[in-house]
Amino acid sequence: YAVLIDLATATNDPAAYINLADRYAEKGNSVEAGKYYLKALELNPSPDMYRRLANFYRGNKDWANANIYLEKLVAAKPEAGELAKVYQMIGNNYKEMNNDKKMVEYLDKSLALDRDPQIALALASYYNGQKNYAKVISYATTTLSTDTRNVDALMLRGLAYYNSKPKNYAGAKADLSRIQNDPKYGATVKKILADPKM
Repeated sequence: YAVLIDLATATNDPAAYINLADRYAEKGNSVEAGKYYLKALELNPSPDMYRRLANFYRGNKDWANANIYLEKLVAAKPEAGELAKVYQMIGNNYKEMNNDKKMVEYLDKSLALDRDPQIALALASYYNGQKNYAKVISYATTTLSTDTRNVDALMLRGLAYYNSKPKNYAGAKADLSRIQNDPKYGATVKKILADPKM
């Protein structure tokens, strides 16, 4: 390490500091790794450094610091595909921090750029917990437009139709009937389908 530190200090080369930081990170010394990543960033504030720092902090479960560098990456205006992934990471970091409002905000931004069925499903699940059935139906439908047999999306949308006001029994029956033999949801679905109004 002494040789690498001397080399980085003598050359003042961001790549030398990155190499040094990587070595410390490999050994599990996140304090020293962070110090040298930040030195490299100081010398070369670039999207690549924002990515490195975001990944470093995410790897250390430091979600707040990861989001600082992901937001800097957003400000650098990456192409749409990468931007969608960055928004998704920010949203997932907020989920880890138990900030559901910000999680939803960023997952929505990601979904606006890339109609990822898994993100749509996560949002449908969140809104199901909030009893916002119109949004559950909308997001579950997004998932089902890509994956017509997704049992989780069928269950969420079927329940949303069943619980919404006014109730949409026909929509609920159409979705739930498709998964009545599903090992995960079958028993619950059969009870709902037994409702005389269905």
